[in-house]
Amino acid sequence: MNCQSSPALTVDDFFKLSFGLTPIELDPTEFVTNEFTKELFVSLIEPSLKVQNPTGIFRNLFPYIVDIISRTIPIVRLVNYVQEINENNDFDDIYQNFQRFEEFCTSRDFLIAFLDKVPTNSFSKILNTLVAANIPIPIYLSNDTHSQKGLKVLNELHDIIVARKYHLFISVNQATTDYLETPFTKQLYKTYSNNREDCSSICNPNSIDISFHDASENLSRPPLAISEIYYDESSSSIFSDTVKLLTKFAFYIVIHISNNDFDGNELNDQFISTINDISIECFCGHKRKILILFWGIKPQHLGKHKEKVEKLLRKKFTNDEFWIEPVNNKKNALFERIKKDSFHKLTNTENPWLDWKSINFSKILGNNVENFLSENDFALSIAELEKFNRRADILHASYCENEIETLKDKKHLKTAEDSQNYKAEGEINRDILKFQNTQKNIGKTGPISVLTHFANVIKTNDIKYMREFARQADVYFKDHLNSLAQKNDEIKNNTVESDQSNIQRKEIKQQIEDLDITIHDFWREFVILSKIMRSDGSSVLKKLYDIDDKQLEKAYSVWILEGEAIQILEGVSLRTLNHEFLSSVLSQIMSNFKRQLVVLSVIGLENSGKSTLLNYLFQCGFSTSAGRCTKGAYMSYRHTFYNEKELDVLIIDSEGMGSTAAKYISRRTDFDKKMTLLGLMCSQILIVNTKGLTRDITDILEVSSYHLDALSNRDSNKPRICFVLRDMKDAKIAQQQTFDDIRDSLRKTFKEIPGCYDMDDFMIVEKQDVHLLENAFACSFDDFYPQSMITDSENFHYPAETFPIKISKLRKELLNAALITSENHESQIFKNVYGFITHMQAIWKEIDVRGNFLHFKDSKTIQQWSAMKKLVHGYGETTIKSYKENTLNLIREQTSKGQWNEDNDEAFENDLTQKTELLCTKIIADFKEKISNQYEPQIIDEGETYIKAAFAAEKRELKTTYAKKQRQSKESWLIKSSTMRIGETIGKIFREHKDKTLEEFGNIFSESKLEELFNEEWEKVEIDKENFMRTMIMEEKMLEQHVVASFNQAIVNGRAINNNNTNEKNSKERLKFNRIFWNKISTPATLNQLEFLNDIDMQLINTIKITEQTYLNFNKNDIEKNDFKNTVINRIKTKIKDTCEPICDDLLSRNALAIEFNQALEWLEALCNDIFIVQDEVNNFQDKFKVKIEDFSPAEQYLRFKVFIAIKDNTAKWKVSQQNNLKELRENLLKCFNDILSNSTYENISSHFFKYVDKSVEKQLVIQEQYISEILEMHLKQNWMSEERNPTRYAYEQSFGEYDVEKTRKYIDNPTSFMKELFENDIDIIKDIKVKERLKK
Repeated sequence: MNCQSSPALTVDDFFKLSFGLTPIELDPTEFVTNEFTKELFVSLIEPSLKVQNPTGIFRNLFPYIVDIISRTIPIVRLVNYVQEINENNDFDDIYQNFQRFEEFCTSRDFLIAFLDKVPTNSFSKILNTLVAANIPIPIYLSNDTHSQKGLKVLNELHDIIVARKYHLFISVNQATTDYLETPFTKQLYKTYSNNREDCSSICNPNSIDISFHDASENLSRPPLAISEIYYDESSSSIFSDTVKLLTKFAFYIVIHISNNDFDGNELNDQFISTINDISIECFCGHKRKILILFWGIKPQHLGKHKEKVEKLLRKKFTNDEFWIEPVNNKKNALFERIKKDSFHKLTNTENPWLDWKSINFSKILGNNVENFLSENDFALSIAELEKFNRRADILHASYCENEIETLKDKKHLKTAEDSQNYKAEGEINRDILKFQNTQKNIGKTGPISVLTHFANVIKTNDIKYMREFARQADVYFKDHLNSLAQKNDEIKNNTVESDQSNIQRKEIKQQIEDLDITIHDFWREFVILSKIMRSDGSSVLKKLYDIDDKQLEKAYSVWILEGEAIQILEGVSLRTLNHEFLSSVLSQIMSNFKRQLVVLSVIGLENSGKSTLLNYLFQCGFSTSAGRCTKGAYMSYRHTFYNEKELDVLIIDSEGMGSTAAKYISRRTDFDKKMTLLGLMCSQILIVNTKGLTRDITDILEVSSYHLDALSNRDSNKPRICFVLRDMKDAKIAQQQTFDDIRDSLRKTFKEIPGCYDMDDFMIVEKQDVHLLENAFACSFDDFYPQSMITDSENFHYPAETFPIKISKLRKELLNAALITSENHESQIFKNVYGFITHMQAIWKEIDVRGNFLHFKDSKTIQQWSAMKKLVHGYGETTIKSYKENTLNLIREQTSKGQWNEDNDEAFENDLTQKTELLCTKIIADFKEKISNQYEPQIIDEGETYIKAAFAAEKRELKTTYAKKQRQSKESWLIKSSTMRIGETIGKIFREHKDKTLEEFGNIFSESKLEELFNEEWEKVEIDKENFMRTMIMEEKMLEQHVVASFNQAIVNGRAINNNNTNEKNSKERLKFNRIFWNKISTPATLNQLEFLNDIDMQLINTIKITEQTYLNFNKNDIEKNDFKNTVINRIKTKIKDTCEPICDDLLSRNALAIEFNQALEWLEALCNDIFIVQDEVNNFQDKFKVKIEDFSPAEQYLRFKVFIAIKDNTAKWKVSQQNNLKELRENLLKCFNDILSNSTYENISSHFFKYVDKSVEKQLVIQEQYISEILEMHLKQNWMSEERNPTRYAYEQSFGEYDVEKTRKYIDNPTSFMKELFENDIDIIKDIKVKERLKK
């Protein structure tokens, strides 16, 4: 630019020519995709130039200027293009206009014109973007109507100034400061002011620019604001008033003076006016420093000039408040002194700072003043609360909702807590109802002050009020959290580490997480309140805060359409925002069905710049800061035009991997891998943002991918993984080997999945999707520090130059990748936003509930785990199997001894425990010896746990078997003990009254007395009965827990077996089906009875997916598809019932009172097999439709429910039977008691004695008969029903094998008759042998 002044271009002409006089509309959600090149610049301005009297030449550039500012690129690029056009004479007919632009305008002028056209709702975001880009904000306060431009900026500085305590450094320039071609602050602080432009321009006079800078890394320097003030020869009163206000809050003021400010030896009026504009008062009485710098004054005049200035200053300021220095040939030394002085002043704790509450701009702004919420509104609304110690005190509906969802999760997921404190489904449902009633009763408790405040904000539908509420909430809660963090630091620094101090610190950190509340939590609370309906049909939200659904949706739409991000996954509870509400809002926003939906997600380590990257790419507005700034997951809606397509873009930003919150918040286990899975399943593009292709990223991708097949629908989505390598200066080729290793590792991971999956079926991983980016920020020494004080830790970070330029290229590559993916693999979930939101919520629910398989650290650990499971399984097939067989023999021996007594159980328990522990210890020692510390410690520990669990499970089963075997003996014992009690009582009475005559005896023991004596003894029998019942049966809740535990253990074992099953006998489809089956069934903490009281139809409808393989007439095809689905449902339902029926019949026939987890495992394997047969038959029988079952939990839970009902019925029947037997026994014994004691003759007593002997003998014979039956049953299984021995093989051996002609003829004539004869002969021989052996014993 030629730094000249000329009247050829007036300010009016400039504003009219540049962006015109009419407003410009800006869609905050729209982003451009093309880089702002000279060619694009020319094409965009050309239409305006063809008009005879052009105005608003640069209006079409507006969204591109927004883009480059968002990428922290100064708009000096626009000025450069103007210069190039002038140099090349690209537009001869309008050359003069461009020449005038070049001669008189800088990018600062264009920025003033640009800001004037920024819509009010977007203004604060643009200003914050300028701050982030280290671009000074210009405030133009001219003498004419153009002052409105500066007043608009001044008003919008509110959001920036209130964010931090900025300390203000001011440089004041006179209208005649032609000796300062480079602004003084740029000379003094080159890095801070690198975007301040040299030389004056058309909008310099009567203007102020101000830049804002965060505190230094180690907080040794507080936040800083640097301002240059440019006077005009005739400055406006608005300008002067603004200077007075700003100087009141400055800690350091530099005023420049030269010969031009003197008329002879006297100061001119303009300089005196400038000094008068400097506020006498300093904010809060703090001290500041005023420096007068003499420029270009000859030494012989310096003394007199200095004296005049000092005289003027002493009229307003104290001597210690100012100092005067000339700028001479020792400028560098002087500047170093100034830096030292200003630095010491800045770090003085008594410095003034910019305080918006104290800056009274109302006089200056007049009618332009914006109505902001009071700075204290939020804090005051919190203060009105009766108590505030935790999140639930404000957000009570959200708290109840989280508790309800946690309780509902128990129907799908069992935790360690559930094992310790089992809750039946009825109890869980009662707890759910309790919290639901609590939610409804919120409407009776009255409104909460801070929520009333939020409601009033929502009713305005004004984004400025919403943003101000969000800011005040952030400030309030961050102050609260900072005090907690200080308390934590005090404990850490001032106490010796102990369990107690660690517990205290953990509690504090949990409090910090709980109280980290933002506006998104208030949105969530209102959404939940809007869904809680009262008896009159209105919502609790409407009752308390007078906001209906439409008002809430409209307000949320305003929030989204103004470019704000929304929280889709809450940071503490990890609950999703209500999908109906979100779908409704987004469906209204994204109502143009011609637009194509594109979804991108990002994952990466905490504090790796994920949010910054997305903001550069798409202007998302995600929160950015050092440390953990994203909690949970956020979504930003954007739209654009690209490659002749209009796109709706949803961008998902997730909390960083390795988040510090994982340690202190429940339900955050394996959060990193869950978010990776969510991105893989709900995005066309998954951006992996990382500082390099590290092992950590590889491990997370491998472990997440290992179970992708169990959750994914093969035809639903196939994401493309794009690696964005940050802070990388190497050539792309340098990363090639590492990328190849990652891709090979992923391929290997998929190949290890049973069923031989191919990675390409699930994701796209190609080398073209590796993108290298240099650092987003450049780093230099913090040059506010004097040179002598700079250390390595005092760094200043500012936007780098190359990063923003490469972002544009990356943006195109990402969009290209997304469109290629959608064209090559059209997915139904991206057809519309409602379907996508529903899909995303369902996927997260499934990941969150079934994510227990994500506990592996890396692929190596998966392989170690697989090897460990095979080794442990081998013990199960050998040692544990032998242990079981030996113990079963012991049980048979123990239970065949005859009558049971209590000592039998204790002896068996002790013997079983001793043998189990001894063998378990031996196996664990052998296990550790075989793995030789080659595995990860947690895998070794897990293997040891599995072995212990296997022995514990077998021990439980053996105890159950023993109890079954002893059941009849125990029943006999109860009768025997009852009879003995009564008999002993009779004997005792006879002994005590042996000397009495019959008549005396009869007088003592009347009928009522006998009954009284009998009842006293029978009460003891009742106690024996209760104790006996407890040993034999379980109450309903305990029985329910037993069934749940048995099935859950079976599922865990089944998963372990089938996730590593590569049995070549099974087809690939069968292996895939088995794996999906075992991973899709859940391990609920309760028995879901209510869902199956009627039928499983509704449960199955949502789990069966039908896709067309041939395309017919649409309506006809749809009808046929529904009919086909109904047929499939009926077939599967019938098969499930057919599978369950014989299982339950067997339990009923055996009158089983308990089950074993191995039984449950066999039943589930049968269920899996039967359902596969149906699905396979249906898919192979016809070729129009393909059937896929997406969830097997309903079938599995129906089975466990039916098993529970069978055992429950058996228990009830057995209990009734025992009670009836005891009732009958009581009647008989009471009669016997009365008969004997009322007639004590020997004949009567003998009669009763022989009657009981006869019954005892009969009972013993029944017992022996059952024993013989068991022996025969075992013989049949071993010799007639095994693979080695079966009727056909035995018949062959006895005929052809023996070369017996007669038997061979019989076999040929009638094989069935011959086999029957052999069978009966064999059974008779064995029966005779065993009966004789038993009778002999």
